[in-house]
Formats: sequence, C-alpha cells, structure tokens
Amino acid sequence: MIYYVKKTLSFLVTLFFIAVISFVLFQVIPGDSAVTELGTEATAEQIEAVRQARGLDDPATVRFFRWMGKALTGDFGMSVRYDRPAGELIADRFAVTLGLGGLSMLMIVLISLPLGIIVSRKEDGLLDRVMTVLSQTVMAVPSFFMGILVTLVFGIVLNLFTPGGYRTVSQGLAEYLGVGFEQEVFSTRTAVNALAPDTDAVIELGGEDAKILFLTGGFEARMNGSCAGGTGAFIDQMAV
Repeated sequence: MIYYVKKTLSFLVTLFFIAVISFVLFQVIPGDSAVTELGTEATAEQIEAVRQARGLDDPATVRFFRWMGKALTGDFGMSVRYDRPAGELIADRFAVTLGLGGLSMLMIVLISLPLGIIVSRKEDGLLDRVMTVLSQTVMAVPSFFMGILVTLVFGIVLNLFTPGGYRTVSQGLAEYLGVGFEQEVFSTRTAVNALAPDTDAVIELGGEDAKILFLTGGFEARMNGSCAGGTGAFIDQMAV
C-alpha cells in the first residue's frame, strides 16, 4: 500500500513540475496570444480588450494557479488556434491515442514479453548478446530519426502501411480481409437516396468533421478542413 502511495505522490509531483515548466516556457517564448487570435491587423484597443477578457494582464502566478484550478475540474481553457475548448480537442483525438497505445501494449505482450523470457533462459548466449546490442542501438538512436527509418522500411519498402496517413481499425481490417470498405460520405448518400430521395443537401455536424453533402447535380462534399472556427464557423463559411 505504501508503495502505491509513494508512486502516486511521485506522479503528482512530476506532473506539477511539468505543468510549471511548460507554463514558464510559453511565457518566455516571443509572441502574444491576443495578437495570434485577432491577427496583425487588429488595433491596440482590440488587443487590449482580448487581453482583459482572457486575463492575460494578470500576474503569471495568478494565471498559472487559475489555469491549474480549472484544469483539475476538466476545464483546460479555449484553444487560440481552433477557437474551441481544449478539452474537446483532446477528446476528438483520444480515440486515436488510445488505439495506438493499445496496439503498443499488444506488441509488448505478444512479442517483447515472450522474447524477454526466452532470452533470460540463456543468459550470455548468442540471442542474449544480439538482443542486448540491438536494444542498446535502438535506445541510442533519436526517436525522430527512428521514426523516419520505421516509416521508410515498413511504409515505403515493405508497404505495410501508408506513410503520413491514418486508417481506422475497421479500414485496416477490411483491407487485410479483402472486404470492400465504403467511406462515410458514400454511405450517407446511399442511405439518403433510399430513405429521402428528394433531399438536395445533407449537413453533418461532429466537431472538426462537419461537412455538407450536395446530392443534386452530381455529388460534392465540402469539409471544414480550412476552417478553424469549429462547426459554427463552418456553416457560416459554407453559407456564403
């Protein structure tokens, strides 16, 4: 019990110092989030109004502990770039992160653990020495360069995945089994044609994946990839 308490306290202290260091780094980096939000054409009065509304003129310690208090309740503030709650942006990407983490854990259980057991049974043997050299080499290589090598070997040479793209588990499984996989927009068109054939357009809202499907005069899908204001700004942009 004491072991877990110590580990938990150590984790919380580490997390706190990471938050402090990250906050300090963003304070010393040149730039102003108010200018980033409004653009360089904004007037001094507009910039000051945003700074007052965001509390950017408060002392750094006040801003840090205010953010920390809100973060403990799940409020991570607003994203300056996307003009959306940061918690929503994290939630949108959590499924991908969880899938990658689960895949890594699966590889550890299926490959690393059995291999470690086999190597430990023959200490100082050939396999032990090979794995020791290999593991030390991999750890010595910078992670970003290792990522490039993995992409080159497994993505381009062996063609086991598409570099620069992400496919869901269902897409990858369908391709592996040789089963046809239909994209969401085409499934939507098929369903609308069957259930409401007189429909001219369909609006789908879902975070950053908002889209308008035009069904008459051909088939066209407009995404909000270039719209950083969320679904509301997306509708305004498409309506213009």
